Amino acid sequence: MVSVIARCSMDPTSRLHVMLVADSLDAGGAERHVVDLAVALQSNNYRVTVVCSSLGIFQKTLVDAGIDVVTAAPRRIKRTISVPYARGLGELIAEREPDLIHSHMYASGAAAAMATRRGIPLVHTEHSEAAWRSPRAQLWSRWTYHRCARVIAVSRPIRERLIRSDGVEPSRVEVIGSAVPVVPAPRVAARGRIERGAPLVGVVARLHP
Repeated sequence: MVSVIARCSMDPTSRLHVMLVADSLDAGGAERHVVDLAVALQSNNYRVTVVCSSLGIFQKTLVDAGIDVVTAAPRRIKRTISVPYARGLGELIAEREPDLIHSHMYASGAAAAMATRRGIPLVHTEHSEAAWRSPRAQLWSRWTYHRCARVIAVSRPIRERLIRSDGVEPSRVEVIGSAVPVVPAPRVAARGRIERGAPLVGVVARLHP
C-alpha cells in the first residue's frame, strides 16, 4: 500500500533524484541519520524521496524541508522480510524512476534489493553490528549486499564484519561515519562558564568533526 504523505513542489526534472529507504521515521540513530542526510541532500539541490514502511516523529522535519515522504507498506516493518513492502517500493521505483536508491536497515535493505529495477544503482548503509541476526537473516543480508553497487559501513568494525562474516568484497565497502548537522555553540561567558538559562547538553560519546 503506497501512501504519499508530502510532495515537493520544486521542478524535479533538472536534479539528481535520490530515493532513501528506511524502516520507519521513529526515533533512533539510523532514522535520525536518514533524516539528516535527506535534508542535507535537499539543500544541495538533489531531489529527495524518503520511503518507509511507517511514519514517526521525524516526519515533520522532512515535510518542513519540502521532502517527499511516502509509506510503501500497510504496517511497520522491522527486522523481517516483507514482500508487500518490496512490492510497494517497486511500484514507487517504477513510477518515479530515481537515479539512485539508498537503503538503510535490514528490512528496507532487503525490500530495496527485491524491488530495484535494472539500471538503477542500489547503495546500502549498515548502521550496526547486527548481532541479532539469525542464520536465515544473515543469508538474506548477504543476498542484499550482493545486489548493491556499494555497501557503506558507519564504522571500521562494521566494515570488517561485512567482509569477514558476510563475504562482501573489500573494494565494495566504504566507511563513512555518521555525522550530525553543525549547530551554533551555546552562549559561553568570557570566564568559560555557561550563561544562566542557556541550554546545556551533556554527551557521552566519541565525537569527530
